[in-house]
Amino acid sequence: MATSGVLAVIAMEAGWIATEVGRQPWFVYGVMRTAEAAGDYPSLWWLLGGTVVVYTLMTIGAVFVLRSMTRRWRAGEHDLASPYAPQQQDVPR
Repeated sequence: MATSGVLAVIAMEAGWIATEVGRQPWFVYGVMRTAEAAGDYPSLWWLLGGTVVVYTLMTIGAVFVLRSMTRRWRAGEHDLASPYAPQQQDVPR
């Protein structure tokens, strides 16, 4: 378990290298350059913009939820309500 983080990074990098190196043989060596094989996709900027918007909204949502949880925890609430938790019964103390 101690090496799993390092091994995960190595696996990710090795996969990226294999993908990039494996892409090149699809172009005929010495006949077609990589720049000539790349297509022109005019809607790419819209796709990038949509992805940035979605991830920005998800980040804002995550920050909002974490700040809310932090405020309640600092206020002394230790049993924060969860919609998935079993129903708690009021027990007199």
